[in-house]
Amino acid sequence: MDQIDLDLSAEQIQGITSFLGYGKPAHSIWFIGLEEGWGKSSESEARENLKPRGDFQPVMDLYEAHQGLKEQGVTINIKAKASFTPVWVYMAKIMIAKEGHKNWSDNAKNREEILDKAKEFIRYRLGRWDGNTFLTELSPIPRKRTSDSNWMQAFRRIAPSLDEQIQNRKATLKRLLGASQ
Repeated sequence: MDQIDLDLSAEQIQGITSFLGYGKPAHSIWFIGLEEGWGKSSESEARENLKPRGDFQPVMDLYEAHQGLKEQGVTINIKAKASFTPVWVYMAKIMIAKEGHKNWSDNAKNREEILDKAKEFIRYRLGRWDGNTFLTELSPIPRKRTSDSNWMQAFRRIAPSLDEQIQNRKATLKRLLGASQ
């Protein structure tokens, strides 16, 4: 396994590890993933995206946060995207069902209509300040695959207190979840 070097300061890593999630943590439905993903970003874009992620506030609006990131050579505009990660589509479908929409599953006869509704939910309501969802990750360190530990190791070389930072983040998330009930 090759050792990778990331052009980050310890302060930028602190910013990344302090990021809690997208949306409104209070009185919302929480969706918890494994780690921040890369989406369709190349590895070089994912590395470039670390710097703006280092400036994220602890809680961000999904749309606003992604305007500082790039994917396939362009700034990410959630409102204009044609496709989304399948996980976000599932989240949107869950929320559509929770709101009482009938026949929301992939087996429904109106599959395209439901997919369109899910995309609309993602564009304008998922992980938004004024919404009722909160998206967070168990690990704030982005990875292409869950089995990839290269970036975690690179973060540890820059910030020896990384494990403590992540533990503090977990404690904060637990407090927010408890307050959200």
